[in-house]
Amino acid sequence: MTETAARVQITGRVMDLPDRVRDIARDDPDRLALVHDHRGIFGRGPTTTTTYATLSRRAESVAVGLREFGIHEGSLCQFMIPPCEDALVTALALWRIGAVMVGIEPHSHGLRSVGRSIARVGPEFFLGTIEAQGGRDLFGWGRPTVRKSIVVGPSWYPGRPTLKSLERPLHDEPRRADVSIDDPCVIAFTTGSTGSPKPTVMTHRNITAMIDGVSATWKLADHGDVIDMPTFPIFWIIGLFHGGTVVIPPMNFATKGPGSADPAKIADTIRRHRVRSFFGSPAILTNLSTWCNEQGVELSSVRRIVVGGAEV
Repeated sequence: MTETAARVQITGRVMDLPDRVRDIARDDPDRLALVHDHRGIFGRGPTTTTTYATLSRRAESVAVGLREFGIHEGSLCQFMIPPCEDALVTALALWRIGAVMVGIEPHSHGLRSVGRSIARVGPEFFLGTIEAQGGRDLFGWGRPTVRKSIVVGPSWYPGRPTLKSLERPLHDEPRRADVSIDDPCVIAFTTGSTGSPKPTVMTHRNITAMIDGVSATWKLADHGDVIDMPTFPIFWIIGLFHGGTVVIPPMNFATKGPGSADPAKIADTIRRHRVRSFFGSPAILTNLSTWCNEQGVELSSVRRIVVGGAEV
């Protein structure tokens, strides 16, 4: 074990990202937390931005509403929300409560087999977009164990409350979660490339040590402000932990893999928002570099690319 790895292993702690975001919101409320290039049917879609003040206020407000809804420490919550403002708000609220976020990517498993994976965990709550809610009803995702659902996003779904409806006024300091560093924080599924997808339990110690390891080795802040572009759903956590700006590219995170992303749109997002770092799979990097070479495009703002996968 390296000296850095040993040090990181010792420094695990309870997931404190909600506190980090709240501290930045207090000290620098107008700092951009999120820039989202939405997918358009024809060409470029709209771009929306979210400040740290808005992100923290909404997350703390939703946390209060989620507790009223019945979610508490240790609650297993199926999370099917692609990267967007609501995804960040929901995740921060769940971690504020001490609930366990259960993540799964439908494009990696196939829509019909998602239910088998969810059944291995048995979540009580289902938080997802209108498309995810439709998939739950059509394919029976979580039917044996899910007792309540919340619709996340601008749309509504019959008989189910929306995330917006759970926002509550804030008056006091946030209520702290009664969890330890060895309690579960996230349950993520493997891709299933070597067999059936397997749920992997990550404790608070695991996930915070992982982020510390990323900070120590990737050194995203060595080149100025952190402007990070996640091309995998949960990777937005890295930019926020660094107090940076998360740039969401116009990708279909819900039903298609990174290799299907339009390289021209990815390059456009990088250039317009001066993206400095991102993690990418071999597929997305191959497509992006091929397109840039063919078009004579240079992505001069990028200072750090991290790549992983079986091909590497």
